[in-house]
Amino acid sequence: MIAPGNLSVVIPTHNRKERVTGTLQALALEAGAGVEFEVIVVADACEDGTEAALDLLASRLPFPLRICSHAARNAAATRNLGASGARGATLVFLDDDMEPQPGLVRAHSDARGPRSVVMGYSKPVYAGRPTPWQQDARRWWEDSFREMASFGHRFTYRDFFSGNCSLPASLFHSLGGMDASLGRLEDYEFGWRMLGAGASFHFEPAALALHHDASDLDLWLARARHEGEADFRTGTRHPEVRYLLSHLAMPGSATRMTRLARKLAFALPARGDGVVKSLASLAGGLRRRGARGIYFRVVALLREYNYARGVALASGGRRSLLAWLQEGPLEPSMAGDAPVLDADAPPGPECFAGLLEAASRTGLRVRYAGVEIGVLPPRVGAEPLRSEHVRRWLHEFLTSNFVPEWAMENGEAGLPLDVQEVQAC
Repeated sequence: MIAPGNLSVVIPTHNRKERVTGTLQALALEAGAGVEFEVIVVADACEDGTEAALDLLASRLPFPLRICSHAARNAAATRNLGASGARGATLVFLDDDMEPQPGLVRAHSDARGPRSVVMGYSKPVYAGRPTPWQQDARRWWEDSFREMASFGHRFTYRDFFSGNCSLPASLFHSLGGMDASLGRLEDYEFGWRMLGAGASFHFEPAALALHHDASDLDLWLARARHEGEADFRTGTRHPEVRYLLSHLAMPGSATRMTRLARKLAFALPARGDGVVKSLASLAGGLRRRGARGIYFRVVALLREYNYARGVALASGGRRSLLAWLQEGPLEPSMAGDAPVLDADAPPGPECFAGLLEAASRTGLRVRYAGVEIGVLPPRVGAEPLRSEHVRRWLHEFLTSNFVPEWAMENGEAGLPLDVQEVQAC
């Protein structure tokens, strides 16, 4: 049994009275099964009677419920407020549109260490018949979780989703909480700082919640604009990621329509907003007529415009963006002195651990039978290289480039890199 007060479940909410009360009732079933925790609901600028409904419900719940209120209209500030009053050693963050399934809190309670961060499985569900856009969004979410669950996945800061996650309260507070200056993607920015502080990310499918996503296309496009602003502000705080916005200033292989959308966003936003409004209306008509191919192309242009519009608003324009990009470092590339791994003759555990530590910063060159077969370039905002990352790369590389029959026949266990020796590192 979990010790009382060991876990604090923090739920931010905004005008979702029915949904958040349903979330609490689902948590009550788990408390009845012997799991002990407290819950803190933070109502952010609620105008639908959320606080009164929670006051009535509190006495009927089998766990302590505390209700906080403010009017920040900001997800990061709302989570920070809930965490500030939490008594538990572990924080569990749940969004108010998550319906926890049996075992979620218990799965989050199985801490893996003082800096262990766990992402739960938030399975997207939609009321009624989903639109093509919602179907596409569901595929994106499911693909993201499937990748996190796969062998050898290397976590990055963009794998941190705050809607269903847990982490040590000490880690959260030591980093100063989430950045309330961001209107979106505050979880990505916080993920960057956690990895920089030595946190380890894990995916736990048993921490399952049904994600009742009520987003529609209009809301998604509005969020794209906020994401553009957030990416610029994150790059201001962490210059290493600025290069990720270079495509907006240097079009490269972008299509003519994409380049036009970006030009309107930066140079002619008033005209661009009018064009986007017309395109949004067109997208609705295409969806009703079942023209899926054209519909998704139009939606992609709408998102491209809104994202670039957000970057333009935050940066002050294309010239300012160019100067900002030039002040940051270039995209990381292979260092000339990057370490070399001989896959057919791996070093001993101590040497291998040192090799991976250096390769996390400089990249890794991989040789087999004395011939360099490929490289693992350095990745910004990623966890340190581990043996399973290298083994996955080897498996995928051999399968796609050289001997797929051999790789399929032998599987991951048949790779030349000795798994027992490497995992001991």
